[in-house]
Amino acid sequence: MNKIYTTLLLLCLAQLSMSREIHVATHGSDVAPGTAENPLRTINCAAQKAMPGDTVTVHSGTYREWVNPLFGGLDDAQSRYTPYHLNHSTEVKGLKSVDCGDNRFYNNILSSYGNGRTYGLSVYDQQSQPSRKEDNILCKSPQVKLEESEGKVYLTFIPSERIGEGKPVDTGRLGVARLSNFAFESADGAPLRFDRDYLGKERTGSPRIGPLENERIERVLVWE
Repeated sequence: MNKIYTTLLLLCLAQLSMSREIHVATHGSDVAPGTAENPLRTINCAAQKAMPGDTVTVHSGTYREWVNPLFGGLDDAQSRYTPYHLNHSTEVKGLKSVDCGDNRFYNNILSSYGNGRTYGLSVYDQQSQPSRKEDNILCKSPQVKLEESEGKVYLTFIPSERIGEGKPVDTGRLGVARLSNFAFESADGAPLRFDRDYLGKERTGSPRIGPLENERIERVLVWE
């Protein structure tokens, strides 16, 4: 019996020793071993070397490249590490393990296709981390028409239900991103506020739900 326990312990230790951490830095080289002292230069090179269970640590810097992992699979913990950036920068700040997205659904018009299937947000109800959802409306049988004429595209949308009003979408309502813990804001650092609709019309203090301030949209030019 002791031999069996010893064998199992050795197998577990061997599995742990197989997992490794691969480092990437802008001062590295793709012929380096990928250690903290001698990192690789590109994320793609690390992705080519990484096996299920390995961790790729990307140090701060700018990486302009296409990444194509060579080996797929999951470790026992099913970890997924995602890089995130410094605020208003392309420099990588670090990595975090994530098990879901970071979604926000505010003031949207959702619809069904008339084939018995409803397209809404219920798919997110079973996610391990809740998504933020508020002031969305489901139109069961809207009249929707896209018309192209002389290189221009026109939209007609007549809802089957009354389209009510929601609350403004801005930096305060959006909160902070789960990975970086930074607020959603404009490129210059100013607070973000969606105060105009898709066509540039000014939003009110209680904006109408959907992309346009008009409840009924009859042959409105949306693309040219």
